[in-house]
Amino acid sequence: MKILVVEDDATQRLFLKTFLGKYGTCETAETGKEAIILFVRALKEKRPYHLVCLDILLPEISGKDVLKEFRSLEKKENIPFHERSRILMVTALADLKHVTEAFASDCDGYLVKPIDPAKLKEKLVSLGLLKE
Repeated sequence: MKILVVEDDATQRLFLKTFLGKYGTCETAETGKEAIILFVRALKEKRPYHLVCLDILLPEISGKDVLKEFRSLEKKENIPFHERSRILMVTALADLKHVTEAFASDCDGYLVKPIDPAKLKEKLVSLGLLKE
């Protein structure tokens, strides 16, 4: 599994990279701009990410805008729904407004920090990225 972790907090980025690294190759980005560059490169190389863990509060470009850009890029590349990246919002923002906006922008899941490893693994299983 090819994974992209987009997180500006070094501790959270390290946790996610370490935890998810057990399940595949994990790359990281600290900013929304950097994430978009990596996502575009992966699409051009025909090696898209299977999973993206995306924070909402990012420097330069918000995670919500990054999510919209990712989905737009997949649409332009005519990537079928079942082959697109699974995008989990991983954020401290737990209010209904942010959750609703994320799902309206087509995220596949929403986890609130601090991340519970068991819940993260459960979410990966429910998305079909891991077997139980």
